[in-house]
Amino acid sequence: MMAPPSTSSSSRFSAWLQLPTVGVVLGILMFTVAITAFNGELTTVRTQGADNTVTLPILVYPDDGQSSHIERVTVNASDVSSVDSLYFQMHQPSYHLGGVQTDEQDGFDTEGAASIRLNDGPWIDVRNNTVDCPPPESRHGCVGGTSATIRFTLPASASGALQDGANTIDFRFNGTDGIRSGYRVLGIGFMEPGDPDARDFDAYADDYNGDGMMDGVIDGTTWTWDDPSNWTSPSDGNASNGADLWSQRDILVNGTDESITASCSSCHLKDGTDLKYFGYSNRSIVSRARFHGLSAQQGKDIAAYIRSLTLQTEGGTTYDPPGRPWDPPFQPGPEMLGSNQPADEGAAAYWMAGAGLRWVLDNQREQPNTERDMLAHIFPKNGDPSQGIDYIESGPHAGDLNWRHIHMDSTLNLRRIPLAVQLPDWNNWLPDVHPLDFHPDMTSTAPWSYLNGEFSQLVDNDDAGDANWAIRSFRDKTREIGWPKSIDGASMIGSPTDNEVALARLSSQQWITIRVLNALFDNHLFDNAGEEYCNYQEQDYHSWCEPRSWLSGSRMLFQLGPHVNGTLSGDPEYGYGDRAHSVHMTHLWYHAQLIVNPGARDPGGISPVDWNYQQAFITGPHPTALRTLTSSVTKWQLVSNKLGNNPEKSTRFVSSWNPGGFRWTFLLSDLSPSWRGLSHNTTGKVVEAAFRTWWHETKSYDPSSFPRDAESDPRIFDHEDIEIKPATNVPEWESQSRYYQAWRSIADDHGDELAGVLDSMTTWAGKMWPKGNDESLMGDYPTWDEIIDYTPSDTTSQNITLTSGWNLISSRLTPSDGSMDVLFSDVETDLAIVQNQQGDAYDPTSSSNSLETWDDSQGYRVYMTTDRTMTIDGTALESPSLTLNEGWNIVPYYPSSKMPVDDAFASIIDKVDIVKDQAGNSYIPARGLDEIGSLQPGQAYKVYVSASTSFSYP
Repeated sequence: MMAPPSTSSSSRFSAWLQLPTVGVVLGILMFTVAITAFNGELTTVRTQGADNTVTLPILVYPDDGQSSHIERVTVNASDVSSVDSLYFQMHQPSYHLGGVQTDEQDGFDTEGAASIRLNDGPWIDVRNNTVDCPPPESRHGCVGGTSATIRFTLPASASGALQDGANTIDFRFNGTDGIRSGYRVLGIGFMEPGDPDARDFDAYADDYNGDGMMDGVIDGTTWTWDDPSNWTSPSDGNASNGADLWSQRDILVNGTDESITASCSSCHLKDGTDLKYFGYSNRSIVSRARFHGLSAQQGKDIAAYIRSLTLQTEGGTTYDPPGRPWDPPFQPGPEMLGSNQPADEGAAAYWMAGAGLRWVLDNQREQPNTERDMLAHIFPKNGDPSQGIDYIESGPHAGDLNWRHIHMDSTLNLRRIPLAVQLPDWNNWLPDVHPLDFHPDMTSTAPWSYLNGEFSQLVDNDDAGDANWAIRSFRDKTREIGWPKSIDGASMIGSPTDNEVALARLSSQQWITIRVLNALFDNHLFDNAGEEYCNYQEQDYHSWCEPRSWLSGSRMLFQLGPHVNGTLSGDPEYGYGDRAHSVHMTHLWYHAQLIVNPGARDPGGISPVDWNYQQAFITGPHPTALRTLTSSVTKWQLVSNKLGNNPEKSTRFVSSWNPGGFRWTFLLSDLSPSWRGLSHNTTGKVVEAAFRTWWHETKSYDPSSFPRDAESDPRIFDHEDIEIKPATNVPEWESQSRYYQAWRSIADDHGDELAGVLDSMTTWAGKMWPKGNDESLMGDYPTWDEIIDYTPSDTTSQNITLTSGWNLISSRLTPSDGSMDVLFSDVETDLAIVQNQQGDAYDPTSSSNSLETWDDSQGYRVYMTTDRTMTIDGTALESPSLTLNEGWNIVPYYPSSKMPVDDAFASIIDKVDIVKDQAGNSYIPARGLDEIGSLQPGQAYKVYVSASTSFSYP
C-alpha cells in the first residue's frame, strides 16, 4: 500500500488554482459516509449502487480536496465464471505532469494517484506495470502520459474474487500531490475472452459502438449519466456571497497551505462561465474551494454563484452546458457537443465544447481508435461520411480511393475530420500558478496595465478589428517584458525550485491564453474573425474566409507546447518526463492552434502558424499518416488558394517545393509503422491521392518561370544549378535530397499504384533541376528520368471548374462514358444547357436533345446557375490534330498544364486573327495584344482563323 506523496514546497508562489480532476455527481443515491484509517490519515468513503443504479461519472475525491478518499460502487453480474479482465475508463487517474515535489528531471512519480480493489481484496495501484492500456493511450504514456482520459484493463484475479450477483468495487484517491484533488471513473466492465479488446470495448449506458448492447457480463445494473442541465444551487448556498468570494484576492491558499494572492477569477474565465460551460458540479467546486483553504459554506456559496450563471448565444438564446471536464475544448469532429452540428454551422458558442471524446475513443466506426476512421471523412461517399468511403466503382481503377475529394479545387475542413488523439482537456488550459504569485511587481507591468485598461475597452466594442488589435497588442506587451524566457528564479517571489520556474513560464502563457479566450467567448467574437481575416489591411490574403477563427495572429496555443514552455527543469523538450511525450504534447497544442487559427503563415501575420511545421512533431511509431496527409493537403490547398508561389504575397513557408512547406518525408518515411491500420493497397491509394492533389497544382507552373527562393538559404532548391546528390541515409539538413529519396522509396514500395503520376512528377523535376539528370553527377544513383519507369495509368480524372453563367470547356481525356447525362450528372441540378459549335444542345430537363455524346475534337459552351466542379474520368488524349474552319471555332485544350497562348498557336500564328477566352479576354497577335496570358486545362477557346487549317498543340 503506497503512502500519499509529500506535499512540501519551497515557495509561496505555488498558487494551484486549477479545479481538480474531479467531477459532477449531485443528487444521486449516496450513503454510508464512513471514516476509516489509511496511512494515518482520515479517509472518507461514499457508496452508491445498492439500489442497482450507478450514476456516471463516479467521482473519487475527498470533501477537503486533499485527503485520501474511497468511492464504493456495487455492480451485478449473473455469471462471472469466464471473466478474465476488469475494464475501466478514467479521467486523469494520475498526478500532475511535472509536479512540484522534486527538482529531478524525471523524478516525480505521476503514477499511483489511483488504486482499485474488488470485493475487499488487495489494493492495486493504477500504474503502468499493473494495468494494460490499449492504443492510442498506450503509445502516449498510458498512466501519467499525455492523454487525460485513458482506458485500461487488469486481470480479474489481481484483487478480490468476482462472484455471481453483487460485486463491490472500491476506487481510492491516494491524497493530493499539492495540485490534484481526485479523478473520475467513466466506465466499468467485466470482460470475457470473446469480448472486443479494450480499444473497442463498450462499457457505457449509451450505445457507443452501434451494436445495440453493452459489452461484458455486467447485468442487472442501471447506468445513468449525470446531467448538468438538471443541477440546482446548494440549498444553503448564497450566490451573492459566492460572487464576491470568486473575485476576492488574498483569501486562498495553495496545496501546502501557503497564502496566495490570486483569486478564483484570476485563472478561470473571469465570471466563472467555464465551470458552468464545462459541467463542473457543486461537489467539485466545494471540494476545490476547501483545497484552497475556504470553508464548506464558502464553497457552497461559490457553487450557488456558478449555478446562477446563464449561458447565452450571441442572439440571446440560452443553452445547457455543452462541455464536460473530460471532453477537450475545440476537439475536431463531425458535430459539436450540445448542438450536434459542425463547428462552422452551429451556433459559435458550441465550438469551444468541441466534438467530445466520443469521436476519439468511442465512435461507431469500422476500426475504432485508428486513423482509418478518418478515411470516410477525407473521401466521403456521396459527400456523406456516414455512408462510408468513396471508391471508384468501375473501370481500370475500380476500388481506388476517389482522390478528387482532396483535389485542389476543394478545401478539407479539418474541424470536421475526427482525430485519433485527444487534444488537451480544460484543466491543461488553466494556469498552474498566476503571475500575481510569482512576479514581484505584476500590477505595475505593461501587460497588466494594458489588460485592465485599453484591452477591455477595445474587446467590448463589438468590433472584430478593434478586438484583433487589442489581442495582438496584449501579446506584444508580454513580449516587451521578455516572457516566458525572462522568467527565472531571480526574478520570482521567494526561492522557487527549477521545476517551479518552469511551471511559471508555462503558466504565464496559460494566463495569456485564458485572458484572450475570455475576451473572445464573452464578446461572441468567434463569428467575426473570418470577416476580419478576409481583407486584412485591404489585401486579399485568403480566397476563402473561415466562419470560425480566433482573432489575432499570435500563436498562443502553440506556445503552450513543452518545446517552448517545459513543465520540468532542464531542456524544455523533456517537459513531460521524456522526449516522446513532450514532442507529442507539443504536437497536440500546435494542432489545437491550427483548429482555432486555420490557414498558413503569411506576411500579414493574420494566420500565425502553418500546417507543415505541425507535421514535424508527429513522431514515433504511431499510425499518423492520415493526419499527416490532411495537414499536407491543407497546406497545398492554401497554396492553390493564392497563399503560395507568389513572391508578393507569400514567404518561403508556403512554397510547395520548399522543404519547410513540402514535407514528403513526414508523409512517406518509415511507412510500416506510420501506416499501421491501413492495408498496403489502401496505403498506395492514399499516397496516390496525395500525389495527384499536389501534382494538379505544381504542373501549372512552368519550370522556366517557377518562383524560386532566395539563394541565401542553402536548404532550398533555390536555383537550377543545385546538384541532387542522394544518399542512402539522408541527414535532415540535406534538404535537396529529401524529394529524391522519398520518391524513390515510395516508387519501390507502391509503384503499381502510383504509376503515371510519379513519372510525370519526376519528369517535371528533371526540367526544374537538370543536373539531376546528369549521369556523371549521379554516380551509382539513377537520374530523375530513371527513378521510375512505369507506363502511365490508362485511366485518370480531370476536374473542370464551372462558374455561374457561360463557360467554355474541354477535356484532355476521352471519357470512359461519353453520354452527356452521365458526364454532367454530378452538376445537373445547376446546369441549364450544353452546346457545341454547331448549335446542338443538351438540356438535362429535356427529353429531346440533339447533343447526346461528348466529342473529343470539340469544345463546349456550358451555362451554369451557380459555381460547381465536374469531374471527367477517362483515358488521356495524345494531343490529336484538329481541323479549324475559316471563321470562328471553339477549340479544345489538350495539354495537362497551362501554356502561353503565343506558344500554343505558334504553328499557325499567320492564320490566327483573334483568340478569346470565356471571360472575353482577347489575344490578337497582329496588334501585340495579349489579355489571356496562358491557356488553361479544362477550358476551351474561341479562335478566329483567316483560312481553314490543321492544328496540333506543341
